[in-house]
Amino acid sequence: MYPYITQNSRLHYFDDHGILLAQNKRYMINEIDIFILEKIDGKKSISEITDEIAKEIGTSDKVRVKDVIMECIYSKSKDILFSDYPNPQSFVKTGMKNKKVPLDLVISLTNKCHCNCVHCFKSCNIKGTDSIDYEILTKTLDYLKGKTLNLQLTGGEPMLYDRFFDILKYSINNFNTTITTTGALINKDNIKYFKGINCVQVSLYAENEDKFDKITRTKGSFVNTLNGIKEVVKAGIYISAACIVKKDNMHNIEDIIKLAVDYGIKSLRFGIFIPGGRGVDLKDSWCLSVNDMEELTSEIAILSNKYKQYIDVKSWSNDRQNMDIDDKYESLSCGSGLYRWFISEKGYIKPCEFIPDEIYSIHNILDTDISKIIENWSLQTMSRSLKYWDELLRNKNCTIKDICPVMDNYLKNCI
Repeated sequence: MYPYITQNSRLHYFDDHGILLAQNKRYMINEIDIFILEKIDGKKSISEITDEIAKEIGTSDKVRVKDVIMECIYSKSKDILFSDYPNPQSFVKTGMKNKKVPLDLVISLTNKCHCNCVHCFKSCNIKGTDSIDYEILTKTLDYLKGKTLNLQLTGGEPMLYDRFFDILKYSINNFNTTITTTGALINKDNIKYFKGINCVQVSLYAENEDKFDKITRTKGSFVNTLNGIKEVVKAGIYISAACIVKKDNMHNIEDIIKLAVDYGIKSLRFGIFIPGGRGVDLKDSWCLSVNDMEELTSEIAILSNKYKQYIDVKSWSNDRQNMDIDDKYESLSCGSGLYRWFISEKGYIKPCEFIPDEIYSIHNILDTDISKIIENWSLQTMSRSLKYWDELLRNKNCTIKDICPVMDNYLKNCI
């Protein structure tokens, strides 16, 4: 029998363990798993792998070695398969052994945006003046290419970044790249620069122009966003959309799905409102009750099945689950700050984009080289900073739980 790993799988080394990203699941793996997976290439049989490992570790107990190999394989049986004949398969390896290199990186290029959305947690607008330094950014990414797998470009409106098309080209050439944009600035002349991107993500705030433009406070934003979506679809580029569910649109879920289907959007995620930045004062009028969320979760699941042949529809219940994180790490249970980093337009590295720069950051790429940041990575002071932030939020009739339940649980466990 010749074991092989399913196509398009990824092995990310992180410190003394790793993550196997396969077709069906994301697996947290230890040193022994890594040692075995590195031998599985579809060319060698179980017997050959057993002999090779036994020789390397200097043991004659091949029965025990084979048992360990099979245990590793069976624990990932949906993604490590067997063939009667050699079936060569290679998988991409990222990260660094004994280094804490993030798997995912989200970069806010600028806080400038042509929209002035009422709920923007970063309070972005056209007068935004903060943009990340291009030379330092590319120097940072030069170090991370081949090590970090996924890169997401966001803002503000990332397309307003001075050297946007330069950084877009660089990113597409070196990472699995996603862009989060209003879509309103995409047109027939610049869509060619998006060739090779993994995904374009847009916000679909409402199903009609009046509601949409009222949220963005920008006349024509609905029409321009739809025009941008058309260009992305026409170019054959994968496009997804996100929609914030709030009290005044909770009964229009199917209308929004129909709009997304009509415009060729491939996936649509409904999310809950996070009351940060300009959105703090909208908490009472926008936030759903627990009962509303439970009812909508069921409704969205039904509609997801109804429209599954046209679009992939998900809700907040499909959000990233807690990861199996070793207790030796100070980290959020979702892996943010550990396996996923956020870099703000001012260069600050943070565990989560919703945490303000001034509240907590790990380091800043503008004054510390990325290799040194990785060497000295630590979240030891995060609990103290988040506790202070929670106190500030409470003065505004808000809490960390309103921002992120994961951070709230983290704080409770720190007490």
